[in-house]
Amino acid sequence: MKRLLAIYILLILLIGCKKNPIEWDTSLNLPLFQTELSFTNILPDSMISVDENRLLSLVIDKKLFSLSTNSITTFPDSIFQLDLEIPNTALLAPNALFFYKNELQTLQLSPVELTQIALYKGFLTFEVINPFDQPIEIEYQIPAAKLNGNPLRKKVTIPKGNAHSNNYTARINLDAYRLDLRGPQLNSFNSYQNILSVRVSPQATDSARAIGNQLFLKIHFEDIDLAYIKGYFGKQRQNYGPKTEEITFFDRITDGTLDLEKSRAFLIIQNGIGADLQFQLQELSATNTKNNSEIPFQSSLINSTINITRASETNLPHNPVIPSQTEIDITNSNILELLTAFPDKISYCASLEVNPMGNISSGNDFVYRLHDFNTRLYLEIPLSFTAANLTLRDELPYSVGEDLANINSLNLNLIVENGFPFSARIKLEIIDRLGNSVCTMIENDKLISPAQLIEEGVTVATRSIIPIKLTKQETNLLKNNSKMRIFVTLNTDNSNYTKIYESYKMALKLSGIVDYHAVIE
Repeated sequence: MKRLLAIYILLILLIGCKKNPIEWDTSLNLPLFQTELSFTNILPDSMISVDENRLLSLVIDKKLFSLSTNSITTFPDSIFQLDLEIPNTALLAPNALFFYKNELQTLQLSPVELTQIALYKGFLTFEVINPFDQPIEIEYQIPAAKLNGNPLRKKVTIPKGNAHSNNYTARINLDAYRLDLRGPQLNSFNSYQNILSVRVSPQATDSARAIGNQLFLKIHFEDIDLAYIKGYFGKQRQNYGPKTEEITFFDRITDGTLDLEKSRAFLIIQNGIGADLQFQLQELSATNTKNNSEIPFQSSLINSTINITRASETNLPHNPVIPSQTEIDITNSNILELLTAFPDKISYCASLEVNPMGNISSGNDFVYRLHDFNTRLYLEIPLSFTAANLTLRDELPYSVGEDLANINSLNLNLIVENGFPFSARIKLEIIDRLGNSVCTMIENDKLISPAQLIEEGVTVATRSIIPIKLTKQETNLLKNNSKMRIFVTLNTDNSNYTKIYESYKMALKLSGIVDYHAVIE
């Protein structure tokens, strides 16, 4: 485009004030895109590993199920609600106490029996309607809730009410508080003492007169995230699914078959919870919605009960848990068949029994935040395979500029440097904003020769040039859109497995010559 601008300026200088239009035909070089296609950019970075010989491996580490602090129990929100009738003749002096309670609060957590909790974050929230024309003071205490050894004791001043709006909300930060739930005698669970007093503020400027007929007070926990819980977690059953999740591992592989030479596959169960567990996988299947195929996982693991030992506490702040880990080898299952179907959905159903043998820890079950129970599907597969019509897809942005309205014709060349030691076929199309194909520029019948294999892992790329002649209509489609989609179909020599190394890639460059008619009035 800079060359075209220079020609314009030169002609303007030459013709001066000449009024007759100047017209001419010229040719311009037009680059559209340049890219590389390899297994390292077709698959997510987190799924590719490279060994000391630069051989690529596919690594899948998919988390399936988990159980955490907030899964063991649901911490109740509400603590206390007060609706206190106030006579319209009420007149209270500054600092006058008009409500007091000291009682044992019991959390409804059954079947869980907790003795200790630590909060990671959260708030204690007060919602108040003040029926007086003076501020009131609320003092709330939980002696068993402590931060750095200091019991929770907070005073909140509520502004005076008025005839129009006297609702007020106050919050107390509870981050890092620890709460002993053994009760005042330290022999119970799910219980703590709380003390509440409500009085006219000592700073009131006058006696408090009633302007409403009710004091409303609600105290509740809000946005609680638990850092630690301890006690007996009860005999519980957690069900996972039936559930279907989308997976995106193979979004850019659209078709074909793949025969992998070997693999290692495990179901890894890690228990960071201080409770004994029993796990059972009832169902696992993979679905490819592009070809409407579903493959169920076939293994002796299905419907088998797996006993999982509890984690251990270290009492070290930065590493408080030693998890137990169970690895189940599923290499001899049909897991590779599921994988090479290139699924975009995975379905599963499983269950987890907590404390199947009861309270054998005598109330010493525990769980720390970020130290949970989880199961992972782990596969490590060296990229050594045979492939038939394995089709890789990529989408590429391009730009032809804004000043090509007078294009007469457009001749493009797709230059392909194939560094893979097997042949390929190329398809190239223009797509619109919705991803629909609007023009096929190269049909899937252009054979790209394989690279020359010098030695294992070393190739000399072959260079192929595919000419593309666009009609005027196709040129307009090129100008009116901004993205292309390319399909590369790979076929190996099926008599031997082909190893894929980090250096194997395919370079593609699309450019051409534009025949352009220019006019200067």
